[in-house]
Amino acid sequence: MSLLQVSFAFASDITPTFLLDTVRATGVVVEQEVLEDQFQYLDTFNWQLYSQGRVCKRRGTDQYTLSDFAGLDVQEGTGPDTLVPLAREFISTSLGREMEPLLGIRALIPCVDVEREKHFFHLLNKDEKIIMRLCLELNSCTYKGRVQETGGCIRLYGLRGYEKIYHRLRQMFIEKGLPESCGEDFLLQQALAVRKRRPLDYSSKFSVTLDDRENISEAARDIFLILAGNMAENLPGVMQDWDIEFLHEFRVALRRSRSLLSSLKKMMPADECGEMLEGLKAIGTATGPLRDLDVYLLEQGAFQALLPESLHRGLKEFFASLASAREQEFEKLIQTLQSPDYELFMSQWLDFVHNRLCTLTGGKGKQPCRYAAAKFIRKRLEKILLAGGAISEQSPDEELHSLRIQCKKLRYLLEFYRSLFPDKAMAACIQKLKKLQDNLGNFNDLSVQQEVLGHYREHLTPGSKKNMHIAAALGGLITHLQSDQQKVRKKFGKTYSHFATAEHRTLFQNMLDAPVSCEKKGETK
Repeated sequence: MSLLQVSFAFASDITPTFLLDTVRATGVVVEQEVLEDQFQYLDTFNWQLYSQGRVCKRRGTDQYTLSDFAGLDVQEGTGPDTLVPLAREFISTSLGREMEPLLGIRALIPCVDVEREKHFFHLLNKDEKIIMRLCLELNSCTYKGRVQETGGCIRLYGLRGYEKIYHRLRQMFIEKGLPESCGEDFLLQQALAVRKRRPLDYSSKFSVTLDDRENISEAARDIFLILAGNMAENLPGVMQDWDIEFLHEFRVALRRSRSLLSSLKKMMPADECGEMLEGLKAIGTATGPLRDLDVYLLEQGAFQALLPESLHRGLKEFFASLASAREQEFEKLIQTLQSPDYELFMSQWLDFVHNRLCTLTGGKGKQPCRYAAAKFIRKRLEKILLAGGAISEQSPDEELHSLRIQCKKLRYLLEFYRSLFPDKAMAACIQKLKKLQDNLGNFNDLSVQQEVLGHYREHLTPGSKKNMHIAAALGGLITHLQSDQQKVRKKFGKTYSHFATAEHRTLFQNMLDAPVSCEKKGETK
């Protein structure tokens, strides 16, 4: 019976012979059996499993194991045989119920294929009694047609009555410098290293560390390059339609790029800047319809819960038409993203960022980045306070929509230049702004939903029973959405007043005026 157990990881430059010779110094090693295993590690593109302490492996096309880092099986079973599965495709199984809260709407992406050999040994004393059991795991990956060793681990299992030999051998491996830990997270790291990747090498959270000695043009170039990288990283997922978040994150990076360039436009010739802004805007326009449909299709369950069962038939038919429209919009987007025009503009954009930005901004672009960033943030905050303070209960909805855009621009500025200011103060400022943004965002979403549903309803061809069902369902939805929007609108005054207090204004001011020595690296939450 094994009372004690420990695992030691080793890299590919350590041979099995070296490890077994160490064991042989304490007794006779007898191999018992060898088991071969082939599997694939999977995770979402933004590492949602790994970040929650889970590792997923797939054997064959549809056998899944979800384990913790210690390698203990949490759930296992049969799942979808699609290359890139979504949580909902696991149907209503215990594995699916475990996956759904971990994955959300993100797909599982194959990370790396692994071949593992498990060699099981007995360690015998001079009386040929078993005094310990061992397992030597050897891992390899095939990448670009080459099989590459990635290392593995050796596991020691102590037996009752022979604890001394277990502790002696454990100490010997420690003295040889082997790390006393070998969870699935470490084995995944080893396998990914073959592909020059690592867990958490992509995050949905925007983060950049700027050097306060840079001027504003150099800082902007750094940010633009990160955003261009985000777009490029998400593009394959958009093209393959793995999950809808690839397009969302592609568009977020695009919007951030447009917002940053707009903040610099007074520093450079209007025609040069305008040409780039128009190109970025065109991509946003091309990607917008598909994203809008994705958002509506996500709302199907929520919308259904708002309506009585008698209206569900019309709602189902409405969403079926949206799903059909999505297929058409996806094909249009693929054509755009594969077009020579798109490739040409992205080439021109990267050339602009790499080679022309710092020159075009001239002397104004040589302002210290921290000074310029503070100026941008102050100016945007002043616009928000002026516009927000003028909004009353009688103000048209358009004024709230305009304020929402101003708040989004301020949020982007805070995210871009976060690392230049004290992180604790910056986090507090972002949190205050986020509450106002949530209110304005909800108001805008409800407004747009009513507009789109109303437009769809108005253009239904009269006379058909199907369209009558759809019109009734949409009418019921619009009524609910109007009621919800009025409730959100009533909360705006209190939400804005809380944001615009003298205390909060001072919080922003103190952050922007803080000495350079207070600066801390930050990350967008």
